[in-house]
Amino acid sequence: MSEASGKYMDEYEEKNSSHRPRWPSPAYPGLVGNILPEFLSFSGCPFSEPPSTPQQPFPTLKETYDYLRDFAEPFIEKGSIRLNTEVVRIDELADAKGWDVAIRDWNFG
Repeated sequence: MSEASGKYMDEYEEKNSSHRPRWPSPAYPGLVGNILPEFLSFSGCPFSEPPSTPQQPFPTLKETYDYLRDFAEPFIEKGSIRLNTEVVRIDELADAKGWDVAIRDWNFG
Protein backbone atom coordinates (compact mmCIF):
# COMPACT_ATOMS: atom_id res chain seq x y z
CA MET A 1 0.00 0.00 0.00
CA SER A 2 1.35 3.41 -0.92
CA GLU A 3 1.91 6.12 1.67
CA ALA A 4 -0.90 8.18 0.13
CA SER A 5 -3.42 5.34 0.25
CA GLY A 6 -2.32 4.50 3.81
CA LYS A 7 -2.97 8.11 4.85
CA TYR A 8 -6.37 7.95 3.15
CA MET A 9 -7.23 4.76 5.05
CA ASP A 10 -6.22 6.33 8.38
CA GLU A 11 -8.36 9.41 7.71
CA TYR A 12 -11.25 7.24 6.51
CA GLU A 13 -11.11 5.00 9.59
CA GLU A 14 -10.96 7.98 11.92
CA LYS A 15 -13.92 9.69 10.26
CA ASN A 16 -16.12 6.60 9.85
CA SER A 17 -15.33 4.26 12.72
CA SER A 18 -17.83 5.62 15.21
CA HIS A 19 -21.04 4.66 13.45
CA ARG A 20 -22.57 2.00 11.26
CA PRO A 21 -23.71 3.24 7.87
CA ARG A 22 -27.38 3.43 7.07
CA TRP A 23 -28.57 3.32 3.51
CA PRO A 24 -32.28 4.14 3.46
CA SER A 25 -34.25 2.57 0.66
CA PRO A 26 -36.29 4.65 -1.75
CA ALA A 27 -38.51 1.58 -2.28
CA TYR A 28 -42.08 1.51 -1.06
CA PRO A 29 -44.88 -1.09 -1.08
CA GLY A 30 -46.54 -1.28 -4.49
CA LEU A 31 -43.47 0.02 -6.34
CA VAL A 32 -43.31 -1.11 -9.97
CA GLY A 33 -40.04 -0.78 -11.87
CA ASN A 34 -39.54 0.84 -15.24
CA ILE A 35 -37.03 -1.62 -16.71
CA LEU A 36 -38.06 -4.74 -18.61
CA PRO A 37 -37.09 -8.05 -16.96
CA GLU A 38 -34.70 -9.05 -19.75
CA PHE A 39 -32.57 -6.01 -18.91
CA LEU A 40 -32.59 -6.79 -15.17
CA SER A 41 -31.36 -10.37 -15.64
CA PHE A 42 -27.86 -11.60 -14.96
CA SER A 43 -26.18 -13.67 -17.69
CA GLY A 44 -27.29 -17.28 -17.56
CA CYS A 45 -30.05 -16.54 -15.05
CA PRO A 46 -33.12 -15.16 -16.81
CA PHE A 47 -35.77 -13.29 -14.90
CA SER A 48 -38.85 -15.48 -14.39
CA GLU A 49 -41.94 -14.50 -16.28
CA PRO A 50 -43.49 -11.93 -13.99
CA PRO A 51 -47.12 -12.60 -13.16
CA SER A 52 -47.84 -8.99 -14.05
CA THR A 53 -50.77 -8.17 -16.25
CA PRO A 54 -50.12 -7.79 -19.99
CA GLN A 55 -50.64 -4.04 -19.58
CA GLN A 56 -47.81 -3.97 -17.02
CA PRO A 57 -44.65 -5.59 -18.42
CA PHE A 58 -42.42 -4.28 -15.63
CA PRO A 59 -41.73 -6.32 -12.49
CA THR A 60 -42.92 -5.21 -9.08
CA LEU A 61 -40.59 -4.51 -6.17
CA LYS A 62 -41.37 -7.96 -4.72
CA GLU A 63 -40.71 -9.74 -8.03
CA THR A 64 -37.39 -7.94 -8.40
CA TYR A 65 -36.44 -8.63 -4.76
CA ASP A 66 -37.33 -12.35 -5.15
CA TYR A 67 -35.24 -12.61 -8.33
CA LEU A 68 -32.21 -10.95 -6.75
CA ARG A 69 -32.51 -13.01 -3.54
CA ASP A 70 -32.80 -16.29 -5.48
CA PHE A 71 -29.85 -15.31 -7.69
CA ALA A 72 -27.61 -14.26 -4.79
CA GLU A 73 -28.41 -17.01 -2.26
CA PRO A 74 -25.98 -19.65 -3.62
CA PHE A 75 -23.18 -17.07 -3.85
CA ILE A 76 -23.82 -15.92 -0.28
CA GLU A 77 -23.77 -19.53 0.97
CA LYS A 78 -20.44 -20.17 -0.82
CA GLY A 79 -18.97 -16.94 0.56
CA SER A 80 -18.59 -15.35 -2.88
CA ILE A 81 -20.84 -12.46 -1.85
CA ARG A 82 -20.33 -10.81 1.52
CA LEU A 83 -23.16 -8.82 3.03
CA ASN A 84 -22.62 -5.84 5.33
CA THR A 85 -19.19 -5.32 3.79
CA GLU A 86 -18.01 -2.00 2.42
CA VAL A 87 -15.31 -1.86 -0.25
CA VAL A 88 -13.11 1.00 0.90
CA ARG A 89 -10.36 0.87 -1.72
CA ILE A 90 -9.30 -1.20 -4.72
CA ASP A 91 -5.81 -1.15 -6.25
CA GLU A 92 -4.82 -3.15 -9.31
CA LEU A 93 -1.67 -5.20 -8.76
CA ALA A 94 1.24 -4.95 -11.19
CA ASP A 95 1.43 -7.25 -14.23
CA ALA A 96 -2.31 -8.03 -14.12
CA LYS A 97 -1.84 -10.23 -11.04
CA GLY A 98 -5.18 -9.31 -9.52
CA TRP A 99 -6.43 -6.74 -7.06
CA ASP A 100 -5.67 -5.47 -3.58
CA VAL A 101 -9.06 -4.85 -1.98
CA ALA A 102 -9.50 -3.07 1.35
CA ILE A 103 -12.85 -3.78 3.01
CA ARG A 104 -14.67 -2.91 6.19
CA ASP A 105 -16.89 -5.55 7.75
CA TRP A 106 -19.91 -3.75 9.22
CA ASN A 107 -21.02 -6.86 11.11
CA PHE A 108 -18.45 -6.04 13.76
CA GLY A 109 -18.83 -2.26 13.70
